[in-house]
Amino acid sequence: MIKKRLESVLTLLLVISLFSCNKKEAFDPCQDYQENFRDAISTPPPYDIIKLYETIDQNINTDYVKTRFAIDNLFRTSKILNYQEGVAKTYYYTGCLEDVHRTMRSDAILDNYEEALARYEEVGSREGVALCYMRIGMVYARHKLYDAALLSYNKSLAWFKVIESKEEEATVLRQIGLLYWDKKDYDLAIDNFNQSLQRREINDDKKGIAQVYNSLGITYEDKGDLSQAKMYYEQSIAMSQAINAQRQLANALNNLGLLYKKRGNYELAINYLSKSLTIEEYLKNNDGLARSYSSIGFTHLESGKYTEAIEWLMKGKKIAKDELDDKKLVIDINIDIATAYEKLGNVNQVQSFKQEAEELRDEFESDQKRLMRRENRMQKRIEKEAHGFMYDEQRKSSCDTMFQKINNQRPLFKFIN
Repeated sequence: MIKKRLESVLTLLLVISLFSCNKKEAFDPCQDYQENFRDAISTPPPYDIIKLYETIDQNINTDYVKTRFAIDNLFRTSKILNYQEGVAKTYYYTGCLEDVHRTMRSDAILDNYEEALARYEEVGSREGVALCYMRIGMVYARHKLYDAALLSYNKSLAWFKVIESKEEEATVLRQIGLLYWDKKDYDLAIDNFNQSLQRREINDDKKGIAQVYNSLGITYEDKGDLSQAKMYYEQSIAMSQAINAQRQLANALNNLGLLYKKRGNYELAINYLSKSLTIEEYLKNNDGLARSYSSIGFTHLESGKYTEAIEWLMKGKKIAKDELDDKKLVIDINIDIATAYEKLGNVNQVQSFKQEAEELRDEFESDQKRLMRRENRMQKRIEKEAHGFMYDEQRKSSCDTMFQKINNQRPLFKFIN
């Protein structure tokens, strides 16, 4: 009798167990979102991590050594605290730092962004994934690998739309606009800049608005509409001065100076270019310094002051070569220096700088070929994810409540510009 009752109880427990298992495996449209974001929601960054984030954000553009030290501390602290998102951000920050200061080859920079991307995917950080795709796109765009850049930008833009970040959408749209500007597809560039501007205005992002005005200025200038370009440069300058946005102000002043050079007003051009240079020197921005020096040199070259042109161009070349390893910029500067020496009748120097330009062009093309091998890998990765992303989009409507909770609890990462 007891044996039969025990068998009945065991049978009942087995049925309940099987029913529970089947119930647990039933489709839940939000299950993946919940699993992916569980750690991100329940474990905000510890205080020590937040302070390191702040140190890195404040110094990444200007102080390589201090930033590198903070990133190393971030990695160690994140490992000790088992904070995996901090580890992911270590790789992201490393890519950004080396990208800004050009102390690594581009494929090594991509290694860091792709490692960060994989780790962000593991912890379910959509904004982290989106930022990595954007940065990967920027590296490809710099090497004129436009298809790979657009693939990455569009992937980034799609994820920013999912998490409803107008601010970061605006950033990606501006990068896409710059890509089309570089391709000389000016109408598409203007369209993307205007989309970026709309989102900046929604967020009342005055610094971003000033930046987009400047981008519209260079596009209209290259399109041949100098009056429209001048208007946008002046709007960018006015906005930047109003909010004390020094980097944006320096860029707009430089570009307005180059516009006056194009009009043949060299005195006014040098005036604006010198104002831009003063700001870049204050900011200790090597990229800005290299371009300011070379802009002043190019202006002297066009005005017939060949000795002054060589002096300024050599300053720009030194920074572009030694600090930035920007082969494309060094090539352009070398050609201008060779032109100045040609005007002065120094044939030996002309041949020397032209030969260096040709050697650098070969190196630049070699870098492009190396990155093209990665381009195919990135394309396959994005295509592989495409189906999963579409599936996520279909389920999004049933997860709106949870997305709102995520957005309320986790601010987006600050984009380093």
